[in-house]
Amino acid sequence: MKLLAGTISLSVSFILFIYLYGLQATISVKYSAGLYFYPVLLLILSMACFGRILYQYDQSLKKAMNEQRNA
Repeated sequence: MKLLAGTISLSVSFILFIYLYGLQATISVKYSAGLYFYPVLLLILSMACFGRILYQYDQSLKKAMNEQRNA
């Protein structure tokens, strides 16, 4: 579930970054620098999800190695 949440938030974050860059490049009235808050928040969320998955994988790997040494 964390992998799915991380993937979705990362994808939406990059889509929003591209959309906001397009608004900025065309000097659109809709553009506001404050709108970058949402894609940055989603990017942080996705990094937290992927980091948690990596941490859990590392812990399970260490546990398996310790069990192998003790056997």
